[in-house]
Amino acid sequence: MRSLVVLAGCMAVVGCASTPTNAPDWYRQRARTVESSYPDLHSVPRTVNLTLDPSHWAEVQADLAAARAGVEADPRSVWTPADDPNVFLNEARAELERTRLAHEGH
Repeated sequence: MRSLVVLAGCMAVVGCASTPTNAPDWYRQRARTVESSYPDLHSVPRTVNLTLDPSHWAEVQADLAAARAGVEADPRSVWTPADDPNVFLNEARAELERTRLAHEGH
């Protein structure tokens, strides 16, 4: 019996949560935007597009190797830690403080 009362209460709450009949214009506009922003699941492709061509993956590997060589050639890409750990800690604390102040709007 108690579960029927709880179920009836839940149904009443769900009924109250529906779109009001006298909703303001901004609410109706937002509801249309939300409804139209969901993707149509019928347009999802059901085929699998696997590339098994070895020449394709050789080209991808060559592109990655070229990108890696470019990064390794840049002297700024190599991180070198400070000799003194306190220097590193002070720089890290200063960077954290700058970030905190930037987020607080100072």
